[in-house]
Amino acid sequence: MTPADVAENLMPKSDYDKEETCFNRLIGALKAAMEESIKKAEEEARAKAEKEEKEKQQSIKEEKDKEQSAKQDKDDETLAKEVKENGLAAKQVQENGVIH
Repeated sequence: MTPADVAENLMPKSDYDKEETCFNRLIGALKAAMEESIKKAEEEARAKAEKEEKEKQQSIKEEKDKEQSAKQDKDDETLAKEVKENGLAAKQVQENGVIH
């Protein structure tokens, strides 16, 4: 709450407003501002937690993809080695493009 907000709440709105009415209005405005501030902080904390969770899930997914890619590369290398060592299979691959 700004100083101008405080002054506005303390100023009488009519000739019949008493000091107590103005102070009560200020107290109400301060409580409302505090509740709004708390609500905003909670929303920001929730948004931050959601963002961190999404980043964590993305990181886990990327790690799994990387592991799967490494496994596929290893399997491909093993297959290539087997084909190289086995002349018959290599000949079939050259002729048919398929290993039986």
